[in-house]
Amino acid sequence: MRVEISEGDGRVVVRVADDGPGGADAAGRGLRGLGDRVASVGGTFTVRGRPGTELIAELPCG
Repeated sequence: MRVEISEGDGRVVVRVADDGPGGADAAGRGLRGLGDRVASVGGTFTVRGRPGTELIAELPCG
C-alpha cells in the first residue's frame, strides 16, 4: 500500500494505492459515500483499478 499527500495550486491531493488484483467497486456504498463527502467541500474523487486500485481525492485548500 502507498499513501501520498501533496499540496499546491490551492489544493491538497491524497492518493491511496495498492498493487492487489483491483476490482474496487466505485459505485459501492463506501466509495460512493467517500466521493460524496469530497464533493461536498468542492473536491473531486477518482477510483482507478486493474492492476491494483488507486483512490485520488483532490480537495481545495487555502
